[in-house]
Amino acid sequence: MAIQAAERELRERAARGDGDAFTELARHALPYLYDFASRLLRETDEAKTVVGEAFLALAQKQADLATGESFRALALAAVLEAGARRIRSRGALAAQQIHLGVHSDDIYYRSARSYARQEGFDEGIALLVWQVADALDRRQYALLDLFLRQGLTTAELAQVFSVSASSVSATIQRMEAAVESAMIAVVIAQRGRRWCRDLDMMLMNEDRARMVEATNRRVREHIDDCNACLQTTRRFGRCLDVYRTFVPLTPPPGLRSSLLGPALALFKHESGGAAPAADAQPRSPLVSPTGRIRAGTVALSSRMPLHPSRVEERAPVFRAARVPISSDDSPSDESYLYLYQPGARRDRRFLYLVLAGLGTVF
Repeated sequence: MAIQAAERELRERAARGDGDAFTELARHALPYLYDFASRLLRETDEAKTVVGEAFLALAQKQADLATGESFRALALAAVLEAGARRIRSRGALAAQQIHLGVHSDDIYYRSARSYARQEGFDEGIALLVWQVADALDRRQYALLDLFLRQGLTTAELAQVFSVSASSVSATIQRMEAAVESAMIAVVIAQRGRRWCRDLDMMLMNEDRARMVEATNRRVREHIDDCNACLQTTRRFGRCLDVYRTFVPLTPPPGLRSSLLGPALALFKHESGGAAPAADAQPRSPLVSPTGRIRAGTVALSSRMPLHPSRVEERAPVFRAARVPISSDDSPSDESYLYLYQPGARRDRRFLYLVLAGLGTVF
């Protein structure tokens, strides 16, 4: 309850434009947003861009940060929307064939489960489970991952998918049954043929590198009618329990800072003032005639000419000398007189460009 109260306070502050509160919310959210986006898109580099777009979308709707079930639901909904646009643009939303012979990066199916404690279970089972999940329709996969691995409640899932909570509950039940059945069919077809001669004969002429929907359906029907395959299914356990144990992908160092820049520009500073304009120029120290940097700042104009100006063309050529003044009223170590004498020409381009930008002529 204390954690929920702290998050609620941060969300309310962020909704009022507090950039520090939004940064704290984003810091906690980045690991699971990056993990979800990487698995949804099947690409870690593209996931970084999608998470950045999600942060920017949340910042553009600051008033909505205090609404909804949780910031987690808001952030994951923004990632899902941004990721779906990219997946839809390349026509990859629909389910795909299950490719079993294609190498997959082990970062996706690395499981925290102890393989040595269960007979017949090894890392190959985790790979098969991931390959089936990866071939799912992307919308179905999003629901599977958000429910099993991200741990969203029914109310949060309803917010993410903009449906009623009752519809989400019914969909989850159907999805779990269908996905578990498809996963166990692949596992039994790949690992259970040695315990069932009938299954081995049925799949003798099938392609081991991929499994189409028709083959998967035949294997599922065979498992329902075969005592040997049912016992093998109990040996391997629930495949969705394996999927639940997949280790989250860790975002690379420095990712949060690089992604939050555009979003934080829409929030207020710590002092409560408005965020600076996007094209605001940094303040530069004023250069003394001797070439030393002294106190004071000059705001460089964004319209500063890059070519020599009239000020620069008419500027005198001088050489400065710093001579101390000794008097009773002014100590010699604090008062100076600048004497300008003609001398060799020096490049004063930077100084004159500053003067031209300020519109100031000495």
